[in-house]
Amino acid sequence: MKSSFAAFLFLLAIGYAHSFAQTKTNLELINSLVDRTVIKTEHLLTAGSPVSLSVVTTQSLEIMKPRILSEFNRRGFGIFTDGEVPNVTLAYTLISAGIEYKSSFSDGIFGSILVERSIHVNSSVIISKSGQMSPPV
Repeated sequence: MKSSFAAFLFLLAIGYAHSFAQTKTNLELINSLVDRTVIKTEHLLTAGSPVSLSVVTTQSLEIMKPRILSEFNRRGFGIFTDGEVPNVTLAYTLISAGIEYKSSFSDGIFGSILVERSIHVNSSVIISKSGQMSPPV
């Protein structure tokens, strides 16, 4: 008797916690994808070397520019020492970001209506280097 009551309380607690569980917002997911593009860009450059950074977005995505700059800054990009002009230039362009809502479905007989969504970020990176380049190995 006690074990069935404990199991009932456990299932009730799980259902109660599930009803208040929050999913990530669209902006949080887009920010996460933008952060991942910056991380992938980081792997293309030599760690710790100074980089001249320019970020270009469309007018509708201008709200994302501070997030992109802060993520590059957090990872050490775009910081120059003593007026030194870096020989590596990185041009990051955020081309598009969007959400596509797909089919909706019910979470059981008395459950909420859930909507499947697909979020995409399209960006490009151009890295250029001035001065002498070392020969390929």
